Amino acid sequence: MPPMLSVLEGIIAETGVEPKYVRCDERPEFNPGALTYWCATAGRKQRSLTWDDRE
Repeated sequence: MPPMLSVLEGIIAETGVEPKYVRCDERPEFNPGALTYWCATAGRKQRSLTWDDRE
């Protein structure tokens, strides 16, 4: 499991709360394939944002 997903799982296990959003860039530790799989296997929603979607 990529480090980012291990951290997310640890936070969820410790707090009992899943993050509403996970924002990431294109650095190697933010593996988009792993994040897509993580979302899909746990029934989480995934949405890709464009530059125009920024807050």
